[in-house]
Parts: sequence; C-alpha cells; structure tokens
Amino acid sequence: MTEFYTDLLKAQKAIEGVEKDGTNPFFHSDYTSLNATILACKETLNANNIIVLQPIESDENGVYVATTLIHTTGERLTSKMRITAVKSNDPQAQGSAITYARRYALKAMLCMSDSDDDGEKAMEGTERTKKSETKGYSNNATEKQRKFITDLMRDKGVDIKTVQKEFDLKENEKMSYEVASKAIEWLKNI
Repeated sequence: MTEFYTDLLKAQKAIEGVEKDGTNPFFHSDYTSLNATILACKETLNANNIIVLQPIESDENGVYVATTLIHTTGERLTSKMRITAVKSNDPQAQGSAITYARRYALKAMLCMSDSDDDGEKAMEGTERTKKSETKGYSNNATEKQRKFITDLMRDKGVDIKTVQKEFDLKENEKMSYEVASKAIEWLKNI
C-alpha cells in the first residue's frame, strides 16, 4: 500500500479548503454543497492515480454511503457513513440524507475543511453571552447554531417547513438565539 498512500499524501497536500457555495435562506447561513466538495478534490485525486466512488450500500444494520478511494494499483480505502432519514418513506428526505452523508463522508475521508473555518466561529456562543449584556445587541441565532440546526435537519430528514411549523415561524423570519436553542434540542430528540 506504500504507493497508494504516497499518492494519497500528494493529493491531500494539494487539496485546499472548500468554498461555501450554497445559501440556506431560512437560517441565513452558507454551506458547502456536495458539488463544491467533489470539485475541490476529484481532479487532484485523479491526477494522483486515485478514483473516488460513493455507492449506497446496505446490510442488516442499515443503509450507508461507502466512500471508497481506489488506487490504480487496485488498493482501496473505504469508510462508511450511515444514512438516517426521519421519514424513511419520503424520497426527498432520503435524497437529502444521502447528499448530506456523501458530502460529510468525503470531507472526513480526505480531511477537508471549509475555506473560512477558524477558531473564532467556535467562540461565537461565548462572545454572544458577553455581547448580550450590551444594549441594542441583536438576539439572532448564531452562525454555529444555524449550521448545527441545518446539519441536524439533513441528518434527521426534516425540512424547513416542519421546523417553521413546530416553532411558529414565518417563512423569512429570522430565528432568535432562544428559539434556535429549543430547535436544536427538539431536533436531537426526534
């Protein structure tokens, strides 16, 4: 496997952060699409003798995306991510869960990050607590909360309309910090 890992290392060194190219209007947040993730790595992998496949597989434990890197020597490396959709008989929810699993499994397999990830985003909740004491501070949901809710929705197969209905929100209404906290707990428990 030495040649495979040598080529994988070359590819990994060349793969850069993925640009966020999608927008979720409900949560007023950006995200990295599956297409952007594939475009950020496929050509580099192929140039280093590696192909990437993401077939859907199933066994007695569930349905998975099996992200597989195959080297021209025939050697391969596979990682499986379970696909979970709340509404198992809903093709839209299943499609969203598959897309979510493909994107995150590929990024995890290749150790890819979003191009604008940084430590400051992780501190957003702490900063909010300090800033909320300042008069006039907006009490909107944080970027971290919006991203977490979006990820949970995709993972659980829940659409925006369901969340809006559950928390009595209008279509383009911004979610408050407090409602976002409740939505996160609600989504975790469904």
